[in-house]
Amino acid sequence: MCAVPAIFIGLNLHKAFVPSWATWVITAFVLFHLIIELLLEIHGCLNARKQQRMSHTSSSSSSSSSSRSRSRSRSHRRSRSRSRSHRRSHRRW
Repeated sequence: MCAVPAIFIGLNLHKAFVPSWATWVITAFVLFHLIIELLLEIHGCLNARKQQRMSHTSSSSSSSSSSRSRSRSRSHRRSRSRSRSHRRSHRRW
Protein backbone atom coordinates (compact mmCIF):
# COMPACT_ATOMS: atom_id res chain seq x y z
CA MET A 1 0.00 0.00 0.00
CA CYS A 2 3.01 2.32 0.11
CA ALA A 3 2.97 2.54 -3.67
CA VAL A 4 -0.51 4.06 -3.80
CA PRO A 5 0.51 7.47 -2.35
CA ALA A 6 3.53 7.50 -4.64
CA ILE A 7 1.29 6.99 -7.67
CA PHE A 8 -1.00 9.82 -6.58
CA ILE A 9 1.96 12.13 -6.05
CA GLY A 10 3.33 11.17 -9.46
CA LEU A 11 0.01 11.95 -11.13
CA ASN A 12 0.23 15.56 -9.94
CA LEU A 13 3.66 16.19 -11.49
CA HIS A 14 3.44 18.52 -14.50
CA LYS A 15 6.28 16.81 -16.37
CA ALA A 16 4.35 13.53 -16.45
CA PHE A 17 1.71 15.06 -18.76
CA VAL A 18 -1.04 12.96 -17.16
CA PRO A 19 -4.63 14.11 -17.81
CA SER A 20 -6.63 15.24 -14.78
CA TRP A 21 -9.20 12.47 -15.16
CA ALA A 22 -6.49 9.84 -14.55
CA THR A 23 -6.57 10.75 -10.85
CA TRP A 24 -10.25 9.80 -10.73
CA VAL A 25 -9.59 6.52 -12.53
CA ILE A 26 -6.83 5.58 -10.09
CA THR A 27 -9.01 6.64 -7.13
CA ALA A 28 -11.88 4.48 -8.39
CA PHE A 29 -9.53 1.52 -8.83
CA VAL A 30 -8.10 1.90 -5.32
CA LEU A 31 -11.59 2.10 -3.80
CA PHE A 32 -12.72 -0.93 -5.81
CA HIS A 33 -9.65 -2.84 -4.65
CA LEU A 34 -10.28 -1.95 -0.98
CA ILE A 35 -13.93 -2.98 -1.16
CA ILE A 36 -13.06 -6.32 -2.76
CA GLU A 37 -10.35 -6.95 -0.16
CA LEU A 38 -12.81 -6.27 2.66
CA LEU A 39 -15.45 -8.53 1.14
CA LEU A 40 -12.95 -11.36 0.71
CA GLU A 41 -11.74 -10.99 4.29
CA ILE A 42 -15.31 -11.10 5.62
CA HIS A 43 -16.07 -14.12 3.45
CA GLY A 44 -12.93 -15.88 4.69
CA CYS A 45 -13.84 -15.24 8.33
CA LEU A 46 -17.40 -16.47 7.86
CA ASN A 47 -16.23 -19.56 5.99
CA ALA A 48 -13.67 -20.38 8.71
CA ARG A 49 -16.35 -20.01 11.39
CA LYS A 50 -18.70 -22.26 9.43
CA GLN A 51 -16.00 -24.91 8.98
CA GLN A 52 -15.21 -24.75 12.69
CA ARG A 53 -18.88 -25.25 13.59
CA MET A 54 -19.24 -28.12 11.13
CA SER A 55 -16.18 -29.92 12.48
CA HIS A 56 -17.38 -29.37 16.04
CA THR A 57 -20.92 -30.60 15.36
CA SER A 58 -19.83 -33.55 13.22
CA SER A 59 -17.65 -34.93 16.00
CA SER A 60 -20.44 -34.64 18.57
CA SER A 61 -23.19 -35.79 16.22
CA SER A 62 -21.32 -38.91 15.13
CA SER A 63 -21.32 -40.26 18.69
CA SER A 64 -24.99 -39.38 19.20
CA SER A 65 -26.00 -40.84 15.82
CA SER A 66 -24.31 -44.14 16.64
CA SER A 67 -26.18 -44.32 19.94
CA ARG A 68 -29.41 -43.51 18.08
CA SER A 69 -28.82 -46.30 15.59
CA ARG A 70 -28.16 -48.75 18.43
CA SER A 71 -31.41 -47.81 20.15
CA ARG A 72 -33.30 -48.10 16.86
CA SER A 73 -31.94 -51.57 16.23
CA ARG A 74 -32.95 -52.63 19.77
CA SER A 75 -36.47 -51.33 19.30
CA HIS A 76 -36.65 -53.02 15.91
CA ARG A 77 -35.64 -56.34 17.50
CA ARG A 78 -38.31 -55.90 20.18
CA SER A 79 -41.01 -55.20 17.61
CA ARG A 80 -40.03 -58.27 15.61
CA SER A 81 -40.18 -60.46 18.70
CA ARG A 82 -43.62 -59.04 19.56
CA SER A 83 -44.90 -59.79 16.09
CA ARG A 84 -43.64 -63.36 16.33
CA SER A 85 -45.36 -63.88 19.64
CA HIS A 86 -48.51 -62.36 18.18
CA ARG A 87 -48.37 -64.80 15.28
CA ARG A 88 -47.93 -67.71 17.65
CA SER A 89 -50.89 -66.65 19.74
CA HIS A 90 -52.94 -66.21 16.59
CA ARG A 91 -52.14 -69.75 15.48
CA ARG A 92 -53.44 -71.16 18.72
CA TRP A 93 -56.87 -69.79 18.10
